[in-house]
Amino acid sequence: MTESTRAFAGPIAADAFEPDLNNRSINVGIIGAGIAGLGAAVALRRSGHKVQIFERSRFKDEVGAAINSCPNATRILNYYGFDFRRSKGVITKRSEFMKGDTLETIMANDIKGFPEKFGADYYFLHRVDLHTELRRLAEEPNGQTEPVQISLSSDIIDVDVDTAELTLKDGSKYKKDLIVAADGIHSFLTGKVIGSDTPARPTGQSAFRFLISTEKLMQDPEAHQQIASRPDGIYVANAPDRRLVWYPCRAGEIFNFVGIHPDDQTATDSEDFTADARLEDLLNVYKSFNPGLRAMCRNADEIKLWKLLYRPPISRWVKGRLVLIGDAAHPMLPHQGQGGAQAIEDGAALGALLSKLGSVEEIPARLHLFQELRKNRAAAMQIFSNAGQDRAGEIQDEAQKYVDGPVPKNPHEFHEWNFSYDVLRHSLNVLSSEVKT
Repeated sequence: MTESTRAFAGPIAADAFEPDLNNRSINVGIIGAGIAGLGAAVALRRSGHKVQIFERSRFKDEVGAAINSCPNATRILNYYGFDFRRSKGVITKRSEFMKGDTLETIMANDIKGFPEKFGADYYFLHRVDLHTELRRLAEEPNGQTEPVQISLSSDIIDVDVDTAELTLKDGSKYKKDLIVAADGIHSFLTGKVIGSDTPARPTGQSAFRFLISTEKLMQDPEAHQQIASRPDGIYVANAPDRRLVWYPCRAGEIFNFVGIHPDDQTATDSEDFTADARLEDLLNVYKSFNPGLRAMCRNADEIKLWKLLYRPPISRWVKGRLVLIGDAAHPMLPHQGQGGAQAIEDGAALGALLSKLGSVEEIPARLHLFQELRKNRAAAMQIFSNAGQDRAGEIQDEAQKYVDGPVPKNPHEFHEWNFSYDVLRHSLNVLSSEVKT
């Protein structure tokens, strides 16, 4: 089931997936309250379903990092009524790739015209702000559909894929009509779906992540020069085996930094964002980079380090009444910044394709449509995410297995292929052609 790349066709009707009196509401259990889980909850609620999220944490330690919302994700969030002003999103105006030592520009792209071309802006957001706004959309009463119930400190230890029954660590059980696994790259449910244990493997790379306030950077003369000369965009400084990426978030109050490098230069076994790193290690990894870039890094206070993992595309996302989404289905390296966007696309497609149900018996067929609609696009994005946009030629042959038509070869072509795709319209077309409502 493919959807060829074409120019953005305009927004779909606001009520395209809203339920009517003839539709069946189902009970959905979502495991994980990250971006994938909350995004799916918002979409499923919009389609009239009763949703309960089971989150193992207490929401007290949100990840302090930024994330992008490119047009293919922004259109979905706009459709939900997401408030980018409240979440302090920064509209991206340009991207630039440069040499890490000399700052000589390798490639630059003006992206100011995205709303006219793709129907939505390209934003940078603090992850906590994105999460907070998604949670508002999930829980806030709207007078039409039931608010999402979020159960914290709820650790799921087993799922019956045939009966959609969940078992918690405390022994309690919940019976649902559908279970959505949105619990990340280490989800034990991935193996339950595909029938074998397929852990993600180290890639040989690790990444620093840190945030620095704009005010602090502006007080450093060398760092100030870098920020003042490159505002409102995403910037990538490259060396053959490492790169430093930075961009603003939270209304320009903060800059987010990501430093990808060989993992033999920093010692960590952490596979999430929680391991602390030393400033001296960060500066040592980028000792050959331009002094202005090192000046920015010197201002980092709290630096996190995590090992980058990869798992190849899997053959199926669905088993019985269980469906995988987000990193549980398709973990991605950060080179394209598409992990969050693809999770949001997953949730949108799931909510759309489960709208206007006539009975619970229709769920398996709808899940099959979802898997066929999402699997190849997400797999292609996994492959693209193995390299930066400036190194797309390295992965073309592998990506072609999952791409209908020519494989994008540069950032401009990648933008056309990725941002023109409208998962809501694709889902609506599938729903109209393959489901009798």
